[in-house]
Amino acid sequence: MNKTRRRRVTTSDNTAGASVYELYEIHGDAAAALAACPNSQKQPQPNRPATTEDYNRVLLSYMASDSGGFSSSSKVKMIAEMEKWEDLFGKKEAFPTLKARKRSRNEWIAAYNRALILLANGDVVKSNQVCSEKLNSMVTGKKKSSNDMSMVCTRMGFLFLEGILANSIASNSGVCDFDGALTAASVIEWLEMQEPESDPQFKFLLALYKSRMDFAERDDAGKHFDAKIRSARKELKTAMEVFQHKLRPSNSGEDSLASSLEADSEVHNISSQQQQNNPPMSLVLQKQNQAALNLKANVELKKNPKKSLILLAEALAASPEDSFYDAMHANNLALVYETNLKRHLAIHAIGKALRVDLQKPNFQSDGTARPDPTLVTLYNSALCSLQARKFLSAYECMSVCIKHSRVFCKRPRCWLLLAEACIGLHAEDKKGAASNLLSKVEVQGEAKGLLIQTIPCHETQAEDTKAEEDSGELESLKKAPLLRARTCLETALHLLTEGKAIDEHALDSTQLALSYVSLELRDFPRALVLARAVIGEDPSDEAKGAPNPAEPKDRYKLRKMATARMYASEASCALGSPDTGMKFLVGTGGNDAFDRLASELGGVTVKVAASSVTGKARLARAQCMVRTSASAASAVLGSVAPAKQLAMSAQAMEDAYSSSREGSISRKALVYCMLREANCSAALSLLKSLT
Repeated sequence: MNKTRRRRVTTSDNTAGASVYELYEIHGDAAAALAACPNSQKQPQPNRPATTEDYNRVLLSYMASDSGGFSSSSKVKMIAEMEKWEDLFGKKEAFPTLKARKRSRNEWIAAYNRALILLANGDVVKSNQVCSEKLNSMVTGKKKSSNDMSMVCTRMGFLFLEGILANSIASNSGVCDFDGALTAASVIEWLEMQEPESDPQFKFLLALYKSRMDFAERDDAGKHFDAKIRSARKELKTAMEVFQHKLRPSNSGEDSLASSLEADSEVHNISSQQQQNNPPMSLVLQKQNQAALNLKANVELKKNPKKSLILLAEALAASPEDSFYDAMHANNLALVYETNLKRHLAIHAIGKALRVDLQKPNFQSDGTARPDPTLVTLYNSALCSLQARKFLSAYECMSVCIKHSRVFCKRPRCWLLLAEACIGLHAEDKKGAASNLLSKVEVQGEAKGLLIQTIPCHETQAEDTKAEEDSGELESLKKAPLLRARTCLETALHLLTEGKAIDEHALDSTQLALSYVSLELRDFPRALVLARAVIGEDPSDEAKGAPNPAEPKDRYKLRKMATARMYASEASCALGSPDTGMKFLVGTGGNDAFDRLASELGGVTVKVAASSVTGKARLARAQCMVRTSASAASAVLGSVAPAKQLAMSAQAMEDAYSSSREGSISRKALVYCMLREANCSAALSLLKSLT
């Protein structure tokens, strides 16, 4: 909106004598500002040239409307209106009385408002295209904006950075620049040339966005850079100091409650006398203060959750009640709980965020944009649900995100999470089906034997395909989750291989999950190829049996490679090559080959397991799995005695961490060995103990 002072009007509250701009930005009353705008009650004259007052009235009427910015027709109409005014300001004949510099400034303002509306409505790509077109020549040429253009140019830069951050959601690399557009780093470098010391609000915003960009940066593994975190903390401290000493109306020495770890969760209440003596803070500044407090809470998320909660409470109290911010606040609380492993509290908080009624305009009466937080909340809800093993909820939330967001649908990790939810549903179904695998054969009330049944559900691709065709989306998901998982993983694999910068961790996880799905669908050749790819072998070299992986960088890579060796061994045995399967388990050989593989599979070293009960159980579970697989491969090779020894060793490991015999994989391997050596009575006795 044009900042020129307008005639003063008398209102019923403390806004008496305020200008149109003051009514709009400081008091946030678009209706009063519209009434104060000159000629607002006059009918438009035919053939009358357009004026900046007309443009201001268009904006104010949009902000003053209760339904403005919410309906699709209203959004499209407003975007077209801004584009029309942008073209008008670019034509000298449309505004013959305005100087070229003034017309250029108004043209930038119209472009800024169009980009802001696009961003608030979720169209991040088009919003950044508008900003990039305006900023390109200035940023690439490293030009300094003139005094009258400084505010609109710098705000355009900040809007561009906001679009970059919105486009970076769910990206492992953190900051995700648009193809063919300006980079975030170049825009920040250009903003630093614009003399931030001359404008406290500009200095505050620059420090805040630099902190947000530093905090968003990730390495190849998706982890924060230590140097970037230190820089983010420094910039955030600068931003909060500028706000406290330069922007806050009252400099009474009040500090943030979070400055002390012993501070109570209650916030300071400003007395009514102070409110009368101090000038009001604009709603824009209140929201900027909230942004700084929330970012500070994010920084303290892991190391100091109590301080993070205090900061969130202070941010909630920093502005009047607002349903949009209530949803954001509940989402932020969920992140604090989830990060500190309070998963059920996280789900409760995220549920409150999703229940908030957001059927309101995208803009408040002061013109501040309020992008719909629903999709981001659903994304976080999917993550929380997956951690809490609520797989159907995780699938539904992520499915909505992918269907309604141009950003999420291009993220391989979103498709991977969708597949993981499907695999979780399949695992639950398989566990329930496995409990009915064995049943007693009774004669006159006495157990005389056991009936071994085939697992009935989802064992073949044909059955899964038929189930998916005969039902709706959720029903088919429940009946045939593996096919849906395979579709999601194929999509993720396509996005990963087509991208310029390959996400190695997501690629390994996708190939590993797809190998598991292929094993479950009995597509053993595909499972073997995918497992070899994770290990680091050339899939085309079928003669190689022992893995020759590259040196892994971290324990996560080690765990993935160990899991891939287990899958490759199972697939090789199923394809009639048990010797190759055994080589995958043994690796480079050695007396401790199985122990090393188990340590890598469980992600726990012997030293850690010795000092941790949880670590010891985790290592024992991994050792049981490795020895059971080795027992099966040895039995198929015809080495029944070593296979039986491995199965008995696996049974001892299993008893170390589990007192339940239900679904015991080691005992099933031992039964198989007993049957191979024709010891049917011992096998029957052991089978009875499993029921």
